[in-house]
Amino acid sequence: MRKLPIVAVMSLAAAGLVMGGCGRQESAPEPVRPDSTEQSPDAEALRPDATLRDGSAQADAFLPDASLPVDASDLPDASAQADAAAPLDASLQADGAEQADAAASPDASAPQPKRRLATYKPFGDSPVANLFLAPDMAPGAWYLNPQADVYPRVEPLTPSGQPILQVEAQSAGATRLMAEARGGPGPFDVSIALGRAVGAGVATDDFQVVVLGFAPGSNATDSAFPLTPEADEQALGGIAWRRYSGRIESELVGWGMLAVTNPRGDQFFAAAPRMVQAEPSANVRSFRSVASRAPLDAERSLALFVREERKRRTPPILRPPAVDAAMRHRLGEALKR
Repeated sequence: MRKLPIVAVMSLAAAGLVMGGCGRQESAPEPVRPDSTEQSPDAEALRPDATLRDGSAQADAFLPDASLPVDASDLPDASAQADAAAPLDASLQADGAEQADAAASPDASAPQPKRRLATYKPFGDSPVANLFLAPDMAPGAWYLNPQADVYPRVEPLTPSGQPILQVEAQSAGATRLMAEARGGPGPFDVSIALGRAVGAGVATDDFQVVVLGFAPGSNATDSAFPLTPEADEQALGGIAWRRYSGRIESELVGWGMLAVTNPRGDQFFAAAPRMVQAEPSANVRSFRSVASRAPLDAERSLALFVREERKRRTPPILRPPAVDAAMRHRLGEALKR
């Protein structure tokens, strides 16, 4: 057996001692688990309700230290804050108001629409118990003598919120417009609005309005009840309107007729015919009672004209042809087949 040198044996022993010493070193500390009850001082200081070690509140710990130097450029400019809080210049406010008004107001140079939408009620302000056959001014229920051009017009502003009737001028003198209404026991409140164009320069108190009807009484004859113009005149939609009204105290048997005479024969407008049975105590519009008189010859002629014109406008009643005995026999034989 070969013997090793003593120096080599001692080197190996020294190496073993060194390795043994390394094995006896302390191990690294174990990490703190989340459920550990022990907390570090830093973690305790980060809690919202924590206090610092010197007893002061945590919020005070975040204040800047007065002993540390502060750069003046980092602070906000006090003059800039004052300018931002100061009100706007009066001239700038005025310019802004003018711009807002210009945006809100329509441009005068822009073309204006020829038509516009408006709210329309079928009966307008006319009472439901209106006794006129055509309170909506339907041309087929109104009569003209002599014949003239008449047009119904729908306007946004009218005395009753219903269409109006436009009667054109004619060169035959006076123009007469008539309409019929149902009679019955009185009293009756009767009114109609008549007008002319605002720029015509003609008054609206020269119309002659009368109600014709059979009023039973001591005379038991036809009667005429003239309506009087009211004092106030109202301008609506470029037309000057005046209302003619009156209260008829007596009964009207059958039918009554309203006759309007325009002595000038120029263009005029009619609207809002109204005839209702009023209670003796109810005096809503304070209509004045009108006295009856005998109809004039011209007024009687108008009544006859309306009667004949109504017959002409009424469509004929179509009746089946008469069936004689021979035709009835032929029809029976045809049915047997």
